[in-house]
Amino acid sequence: MPSPAELTILVLLIAVGVGLWTLLDRVGQVQRDVDAIKRKLGADEPPPAA
Repeated sequence: MPSPAELTILVLLIAVGVGLWTLLDRVGQVQRDVDAIKRKLGADEPPPAA
């Protein structure tokens, strides 16, 4: 049976992993939102030729 210290480390590693996963998921969502706003405003289109 693992010692309490090993279990504590395991729980902390899992918590850090879940936190990192959540952070990366939110960053990805913000990026998708920014891309959608750019498309809506037409920021991705090249300027018209003069």
